[in-house]
This record gives sequence, C-alpha cells and structure tokens, in this order.
Amino acid sequence: MISARETEADDLYSRHSTYELLFEPLSEEDKDTVIFVDAEQPDRFYTLATLRERILKLGGFLQQKYQWQNGDILAICAENDASIDYPVALHASVAIGGISSAVDQHYPANDIANDLQLIEPKLVITDAKTYDKVVAAAKMSNVANPVVTFEELDRLVYSDVDIAMAEPIRYTPEQLVTTPAYIYFTSGTTGKKKGAIMTQSYMTAILQYLEECIPGGFRALSYTEFHHVSQLVCPAHWAIRRKMTYYIMRTSEAPPDPYRVCEAMQEFKIDTLVCQPYMVNAFAKEPWVDKFDLSAFKYAACGGSMPDASILRACHQRFGAKIVALYGMTECLPILLPNWESTIIGSQGRKNPMSTLKIIDDNGNDVHDTGETGELCVKTSARIPGYWKNPDETKALFDEEGFLRTGDLFQCRDGEYYFITRKKELFKYFLHHIYPQDIEGIVLRHPAVTEACVLGRYSKEQATELPAAFVMLHQDNRAKVDEAEKQERLCQDIQTFVNERVPDPHRLRGGVFIVDSFPRTAFGKIKRNKLNEQYFGSEH
Repeated sequence: MISARETEADDLYSRHSTYELLFEPLSEEDKDTVIFVDAEQPDRFYTLATLRERILKLGGFLQQKYQWQNGDILAICAENDASIDYPVALHASVAIGGISSAVDQHYPANDIANDLQLIEPKLVITDAKTYDKVVAAAKMSNVANPVVTFEELDRLVYSDVDIAMAEPIRYTPEQLVTTPAYIYFTSGTTGKKKGAIMTQSYMTAILQYLEECIPGGFRALSYTEFHHVSQLVCPAHWAIRRKMTYYIMRTSEAPPDPYRVCEAMQEFKIDTLVCQPYMVNAFAKEPWVDKFDLSAFKYAACGGSMPDASILRACHQRFGAKIVALYGMTECLPILLPNWESTIIGSQGRKNPMSTLKIIDDNGNDVHDTGETGELCVKTSARIPGYWKNPDETKALFDEEGFLRTGDLFQCRDGEYYFITRKKELFKYFLHHIYPQDIEGIVLRHPAVTEACVLGRYSKEQATELPAAFVMLHQDNRAKVDEAEKQERLCQDIQTFVNERVPDPHRLRGGVFIVDSFPRTAFGKIKRNKLNEQYFGSEH
C-alpha cells in the first residue's frame, strides 16, 4: 500500500523544476545558510540567497547579451579553480529554459572541439588557465560567440546594475518529462564518449532518490571536477536541496591527491564525502592518514567503479566512518538502495522501489531469480531518454521491453545485488570467463599494493587472453623498489601471492606490472582501454 506521504513526495518531485525544488521558497533562515565555500579561500562563499541572486543575474546577462532562448546550450570547460562559480553557471542557463553542458578541460583542443561540435553551444565559459586551448577548440567547432572566462563574467555581470535578474521559467508536468536540462558526457572508460540527455524530470527524480536514500551530514567536501556527473548531482543539486555546506577544492590535478583531501577534511571538519575506490584505498592503507584528525568523518558514498568490501570495512575499523557502495551510471542513477549492511557483505544494495530489474544471460534468459550471472537491466522513469544526436546508441541502450541495459554483469542472491564486472571488461582464458574484479580483490590483499587493475593480455602463441595485473604501490614501498631488480622480485612476489589464492584459470600468467599512476577519468575511474593500448597494443 502506498502511503499518503509517498504520494505527496512523488507529487512534489514530479510537478516542479529543479530550480523550484532548490530555491523556492526560501525562509529568512534558509537565505543565510552557507552552501558553497571555496576551500582554498574560505572567505569566498555563497549563501542560498547570494547563490540564487548570482544564478538569476547571470541568467539575465545571458538573455540580454546573447538573447538566450529555450533550448540554447551553455558549455563550461574549466578547471575547478572556478570553484564556487562553476555551479552558478550550470544553473543559470537551465533556470531560464536553456541547457548546460560540462566539457572535460584536460583533453587536447581537438578532443574538446569534438565535444563542442556534438552539442553546438551558443556560448562557452572557461577560466584564464584553459582559455587559449578552449578558444582554439571553439574556433574548430564554429561556436558563434567569443569564449568568455569566469573572471570576465565577474566584471561584466555581477557589478552591473543595468542587468536585471532573470525570471525563472515555469514548466507543466508534461514539459518536465521532455525538457533537457543538462547534457553530460559518459566517462568513456571502455569506448567513445556519448552525451547523456538529463531532463528536468530525471534530475528531480535523482533529488528524490538522494533525499530518501542517502543520509547527508552538515559539512561535505568536493574534490572532483564539475564536469563529472557526481558533482552535478551532489554539490550542484543535493547540497542545495539539503541545505548542506559544501567545501569546493580547486583541483587541477587528475586524480586529486589523497593527502590534500585529508588536509581539507581535517581543516573543515568534513563529515560527508562522495569518493572513489582509489581514495578509499589510501584512507585504508596509507600510514600517513593517521597523522590527520578525521574524527568528524562519518559517512561517504563510494562510486565511479566498484569498491572492494574489505577496503570499506578497513576504513570503518580505522576511523569509524561508514563508506557505502553507491551503484549508478550517468544514464540511470536510482537503481539500487545503498546501505552499510549491504556494503559490508560485498553487495551494491537492494532494489530501489522506483525501479523494475531483470538480469539477462548471454542467451537472453532472465536469470534474476536463479543467482546466475547476467546483464542488469532496469526499467524506471528516472533515467535519460537517450543520447544527444545519437539515435543508434540510444536505440542500443534499451531492449525491446523498454529496459535500459546497464552493461554491467550482476548476480542477485537473497535480494542483494552483487556486481561482477563490466560486460566489456570480461575476458576469456580459453573457455573460462574471467571477471577482473575477482582477481583484483586478491591482488589488493598484498601488503605492498594500494590499487590494482587486471586486464586480459592476448597471447598469439596460445590464442587466448592471459590475466595480467597492474599495481600501484604504497608510498612507503615505492622508494624501496627503485631498482629494476627489486621491482622484478616484488612483481614475482605479488604474482606468487595471487596465484596461491586463486583458481588455476585466474593465475596471473600475463604478468604483474608496477605503475606510478593509472590513466583515469576525472572521477578516478581507470581507463582500461587506454591502459591496454599503452602496454599491450603492439601485441594484438
């Protein structure tokens, strides 16, 4: 039976835009709530009232200077040095009926140009550091208006009394379902990036999911760049809805340094974090973590890729924080219900009531109730309608029953959903299916290893793929293996350690490789295709 409270909540989220849910109404107390703080310069901050004012002021500037119309696209391609101004720009275009898109500034100009050609923005905003590269990309992609920087906007917009604040646009419930708010690019860890269309109704469904399922604290930290969807969801929306203070780090390195993150967590007494497995590995294993006072830290959601449950338990034992596994994707976030009880047994959670799930094997059979492995497919209204200007990939995203194909292999046992691997990461050693995560979990148990990635290394002689492990070492161990001979001995030690603990087909016949760093997305996901190409490309 559906309760009156649930019906009221559903009605609230299905009948209002993101702007209305975040900024209307604001009580006098709410207006003074600090939402965004520049972690490098804490005297720079926005309250709810000043944040709303700057959003509508920038919206007014877009209308007056660029004659902004419904559906016009604003692209942002900048470092997090823009800090608390980045979410202002994200909301400004959307509040007046436009669309916002965030482009990864780490890529070279020609790759940025490819993204801009796809979305065709009316205007691109960048920062002083990235300006030359973005201008070159904008010229290649024929952006109509000159690129502007956040620094220029600060002079042009907010001090100009002649620029009136915009009136936010209103939508009918039907329009909320079909109106794009954001175009965010998929991570591209296993293939070409695509522009996911995030509608008003999808964003409000995510807000409902987070409000009902994720326990938030009072002081959160963001160290990930805003072109990642997690930052669109959490600081740019969830924090405002929950009226939670978010400290925004200026992070130009990718991925961010765990040591710097711990410094900020201590300084600002952070209690809530959205993080990735590589960060959690550092929290659990690096000896220098003990020098920081992280006693305020109580809760984190770990996403981006699948964390090992043993590492999450180790963090809890070390400083008491409950770090839960959060499963989701740009295309569909509200799939499973994350919780600590599921996380500590290695599950990604139980089914979200907003979703219908099935698990499909290679023969097209639904093995959801058998405990067998198959691709997780989800049917829900809380998902994207498709990819921007990409009908082929949009068609491939859904099956004939309207279920969204996640591309992830799962098992369901006793109502718990266990991630096995990405479907594209699966490889075969002769007739044996090899799931990288099974081996990676064993590699991570080696005391010298802080992070691991397992790939299939193709052998022409055997005509099959051999499991190979790439490892990053703890900082203390890196200095000890500065010589080739020592590296070789450690690689052999890791290989023996793993081979003694895994079934024969999982043995590391492809070798062990020590790396200083992994190629990553902005959110810390390892780019397996790049790693494979870098080390094994010439062997195929």
